[in-house]
Amino acid sequence: MQIGPSPQPTLPSASADPSARAARIAQRRDEYRYDFSYHGVCAIASLPLREEFSPAYIAKGAEVSTRLGSNRAAAVVEKAPLGVGSALGVESDPYARWKRMFPLLDEPASVSRWTHDWHFAWQRLAGSAPILLARDQGFASSIAIDPAVIRAALGRDATLASLAAEQRLFTADYALFDGVPGGETDGARKYLFAPKVLFVANANVAGGLAPLAIQCDRRGGASSLYTPADNDWGLAKFAAQVAEANYQGVLVHMGYCHEVIQRFVLAMHRQLSEEHPLAVLLAPHCEFTLAVNYVARTSVLAPDKTQDRLLAPALESQLALLVEGVRALDIDSLDPRIEFARRGVDASSALREYPFRDDGLLVWDAIERFVRGYVTTYYTSDDAVRADGELAAFVREVGADDGGRLPNMFARFEVKTIDALVALFARIVFRATAFHAAINNENYDQIAFAPAASTASFAGLPPRKTESASFLRSMLPPDDLCFEAISATWQVLALAMNRLGEYPSKHFVDPRVEPLVDAFRTELAAIEAKVSERNSARPMPYVRLLPSRINASITA
Repeated sequence: MQIGPSPQPTLPSASADPSARAARIAQRRDEYRYDFSYHGVCAIASLPLREEFSPAYIAKGAEVSTRLGSNRAAAVVEKAPLGVGSALGVESDPYARWKRMFPLLDEPASVSRWTHDWHFAWQRLAGSAPILLARDQGFASSIAIDPAVIRAALGRDATLASLAAEQRLFTADYALFDGVPGGETDGARKYLFAPKVLFVANANVAGGLAPLAIQCDRRGGASSLYTPADNDWGLAKFAAQVAEANYQGVLVHMGYCHEVIQRFVLAMHRQLSEEHPLAVLLAPHCEFTLAVNYVARTSVLAPDKTQDRLLAPALESQLALLVEGVRALDIDSLDPRIEFARRGVDASSALREYPFRDDGLLVWDAIERFVRGYVTTYYTSDDAVRADGELAAFVREVGADDGGRLPNMFARFEVKTIDALVALFARIVFRATAFHAAINNENYDQIAFAPAASTASFAGLPPRKTESASFLRSMLPPDDLCFEAISATWQVLALAMNRLGEYPSKHFVDPRVEPLVDAFRTELAAIEAKVSERNSARPMPYVRLLPSRINASITA
């Protein structure tokens, strides 16, 4: 969707010609048709001309492709076979070949930090899928850990029972992948794990969170429990990183971002007039989204394309998990405050440092205030919300079987008050902007350097006590797939075509909105300064929720 000047916004009740307005909406419904024929994935049947990529987007894409091609060529030229390259003719760094894969790109942040346990924990707080960590609900009571491991993590003696009583234990549980087999790429078998990871909150360690244990086999008992004291701990961490990368790729990014927002964009076009104030509000946050998803169906989600090649499960399993996961969502899951509370990781928890939460809530509050100011400009009472037939049709369509097919989205949520309307549209804007930016834009730093994290393992876990460094290389993808992962993650990071708070000239033609936009931009600038100040005290900067780094829509 290419954004230009909008019409003068009017609610349906104030329309000068309701019949003509209804006819235009009906025409849009014919243009913007759902297509669920591909494994139940939500798509648009055909892309209207107005939704195609702009010349600027196409030019940027070509620039990105050229740079990635040049990087690949330069890396191949520079790469020496493993065991060759130092002054003695033997590679002193066993992971040097993977470090040489970025000659013309920024080095991923994980390259210099990936072996540290604090960085492994930090990625649950500020990585590319920082929405899984939750207060432990009994995992700790089912395992036994050497007291020396706890002492090393805390700097003092404690028991799992005492830490649970203090509510300082947290888990990342990848049960989603339990029983999901790995697929194949180019004839090579891929392996996927369904681990459960236990962490302890400790303000005295970098990032405030330390890993205590990883159970890699959910049915393996004590023999499948790894701790930082084990010489194969690095292999267990890699198994968890593979699970994390697939959680992000299979469900969180494509599902919770692209597939969710796709429904709202289509419902907007099909049920809200272009003159509707809410359509005017949403339009800049829908730019390029339909085009991105339309192309993704054949370039990302198709057989032997990006996700099939890179992610661990077979494509059919990926798509089934995607569709099932999205259908289960409700509208409250799009509200970060509710979502943090549900997981037991809100500000009242023992997690004193949680950048995705702490910076994200600053942006959420700014978006909510802007949306509230905008909504109350047009809706002066709850009765006006209830009287809006286009809004009611928009809400119904998202969940309907003949619409977006998200039956749980509004199962326990009615949009009949100004507060409910503000909550709904603040959640849509936040999901299309800050949430997606945090999920999408961090992935290059997290998985582009394969030893730190990969989208698939190419070997299963070996017998216990196998030394990590000697075996890890056998679990890494072939070089070609490493470069494909680099390209896929850097491309979506580089295709940033707009910015939160920056609206096209004359998009809002109503003069009452201009002060709201000015106040929104001022607040975003203050957030930029506050997050930058926070970053100076963090073990590493978290830049994904700096407002200057947040796209205004899903552009890749």
